[in-house]
Amino acid sequence: MRNIYELAIFSQGACNLGALVRSWAEVMNTLQQEARDNHLGSEWINKHPINVLFAEQIYHLTGQGSMYSHSYAECVAKSAAGLPTPGRAVS
Repeated sequence: MRNIYELAIFSQGACNLGALVRSWAEVMNTLQQEARDNHLGSEWINKHPINVLFAEQIYHLTGQGSMYSHSYAECVAKSAAGLPTPGRAVS
């Protein structure tokens, strides 16, 4: 794996949400191991500068939060309606 700090810097130019999330997941594994090794908690992971950069880019790619309340309400409504998850067979 490349330097996780470099990956965080490169994340700022990402335009593909799927690739960005996959990269973040790989980085997160490294951060979680570091947290375990050093007896650090969730707050350390959540506020780590690397996670802040990845989260900010996701925020940017998904509309900078301007759609949050609408998106949340839509997810609640679809969840309550029991709509299937895309890509999964309906039972």
